[in-house]
Amino acid sequence: MRHYLVPILLVIAGCSNSKMAAFNGDSAKGEWALEELRVELGDVKHALNATQVQLHLLEERVSHTKEVDNISQQIAVLEKKITQLEKVHERTVADLRHLNHLSGQTAEALSEYKDKCQDLDQRFEELAKLKGTLTSISKSLSAKPAEASTATYRIQAGDSLEKIARRYNTTVETLKKLNRLENDRIIVGKDLNVPE
Repeated sequence: MRHYLVPILLVIAGCSNSKMAAFNGDSAKGEWALEELRVELGDVKHALNATQVQLHLLEERVSHTKEVDNISQQIAVLEKKITQLEKVHERTVADLRHLNHLSGQTAEALSEYKDKCQDLDQRFEELAKLKGTLTSISKSLSAKPAEASTATYRIQAGDSLEKIARRYNTTVETLKKLNRLENDRIIVGKDLNVPE
């Protein structure tokens, strides 16, 4: 603002010197020169006020421009942060997808292991039953019946364990035990122990 005042004051000083010289020479001219000086001074004041207003507007524009630049810089920083956050978000989504896939595979594997465990439990139960059966068979084979007496029968063509069991009033299982047979197959001409 001081930069604008110096030229204006020089103009006023120049005008006043010429007017003062005219004022010293003649009083009517002096009054006229004084009046003209007042008008010029008013114009200068008006120009000074207009200049101050323009200067104030320019200062506001400069301030506004600085604020816009500052806001632009902040926006640029925020855009970089948003870009970084988007990359982090993308990585997080990819990790979550991978974890979801792994959890699905784990769930499938656990389901398969559960099925296998149930299958093994059933097999263990079957083995326990088989063990019990084998134990009872072993006991029955090792124990000789005290009262039971046996006779020998020669197997003929057309015989079956069922027919022989009916003939001697016994069961197929009893015949199998007495003869230590694993199945119902018999051979023609062989001897078979039967209860008397």
